[in-house]
Amino acid sequence: MLNNILNRTQPDIVRKQLIALMQSVNRAIQRGDIAFVEEILSAISKAIKDAGTNVYEPVFKIDRAVTGTSPDPNHYNSVFRLIVDDIDVVFKELESTGDIVVANFNRLVDEERAITARTRKIYGKLQDLNLFSSDVVGRATYAGDDFGSYDKTEFDERFVGATPAYIDIEQGLVTLPRLLTSSELIVDTMRVNTESNGLPGNNNELGAAAHDDMASVIDNDPDTWWEFEKVGLGPSRDPLVLSLTFTLAVESVVNFIRVNPNNFGTTNWVKIRTIETSTDDRIYTSIRESIDIEGFNDLLQDEDFTLAPSVSKFAGQGLYSMSPRKVKYVRFVFEQEQGYWIDNTQNTQSYRYAIGLRDITIHGINYSNVGIFVSTPHFFSEDVRKIALIAARNPSKPSELAVIEHYVSVDDGRSWHTIQPSDGENPDIPKIRGVNDASEDSIDTRRIPGILDTRQYSVESQTDLKQIVLL
Repeated sequence: MLNNILNRTQPDIVRKQLIALMQSVNRAIQRGDIAFVEEILSAISKAIKDAGTNVYEPVFKIDRAVTGTSPDPNHYNSVFRLIVDDIDVVFKELESTGDIVVANFNRLVDEERAITARTRKIYGKLQDLNLFSSDVVGRATYAGDDFGSYDKTEFDERFVGATPAYIDIEQGLVTLPRLLTSSELIVDTMRVNTESNGLPGNNNELGAAAHDDMASVIDNDPDTWWEFEKVGLGPSRDPLVLSLTFTLAVESVVNFIRVNPNNFGTTNWVKIRTIETSTDDRIYTSIRESIDIEGFNDLLQDEDFTLAPSVSKFAGQGLYSMSPRKVKYVRFVFEQEQGYWIDNTQNTQSYRYAIGLRDITIHGINYSNVGIFVSTPHFFSEDVRKIALIAARNPSKPSELAVIEHYVSVDDGRSWHTIQPSDGENPDIPKIRGVNDASEDSIDTRRIPGILDTRQYSVESQTDLKQIVLL
């Protein structure tokens, strides 16, 4: 009977209350309190009515003792059963609410990823437009490759035999293939340096958790974070400064750092003034020089890394690949120039500057010796006469760390011709490749079977040795 009465389209709390009410009716029948059909139907009708009209009312009703009567254990048991039913409904509703929160969180994460992916595509289009805008003569046609998505990467089975490079769409770059042996380096100790001008934790906001456990910064749990604050009566001329030094358990080679902040749901994005490394805790070297390449200039002005999606490709996180270096100590200097009003523990208002850090991870990523990236074909409406390449890369000059080679193909990848970027310095590799002309480095498509015109080309980049970063 109960299954026939319940409607699965009703809200969960209605169903749960109805179940509790029907169970109460069933117990009354079992005890013999109601025996006639009319009484049973009346009790069921009342239960359905109560579940529909008193959705958020408890099943338990106050039943006051009558003066001069004796206590009845059965009555007390019945009352406590109703209380247990109410508590059961509450707990089940909390469980359902938790499921709803998790489902909504997952949906928002999916939407965030979709928006981020769309933003990266728009960024790629913007870079293409920047190329066109730089051509004041108007005689060139541009085709661009970026690494904010996989849209411009060739996955044809012809290239499966080669070792594919690692495309890091979070950073918008391509590197040598990462090895599975790479691991996060262990941080032994963390300290707040004397140049900091605040206090750990959330000590003033009414009803807020303290978040004063510094270990949260290295627990790799995005749901936990550590806070550093400066609180006053109003806005201050001096920003909040947090200087942190991480000491690694063992001196190691470092080539990647990730910083994941918490901005407390506001637009007050934190800045990273510097990230420096050292082997002796005395002489520090900035990571900027090793990642200060074309494409990062908008982020690294005056050592200022602003962790905001509006000015970076990192969706609010700081992801920094750099040339490998030996490291024992890493020093971060954060700065927050914007604050916000809070209700403080004295039931008044204060102005709070806060820096929140979810996670900081330091890596020594191991790479394969060789990796290849092949672009998707680019098609043009007119015959291609000359080919030139503009590339942002690190290292951009001959280096002991890596060798970067670029090739261009006009026959769908069957043959490749060397080319170097326009700012290259190798005298033996051409910067401009002519097509079907009298130049020494011309590509003659008339001798390639199956090529009827020169309206497509693709670019392959091959790397060697230890590390390479391309944009």
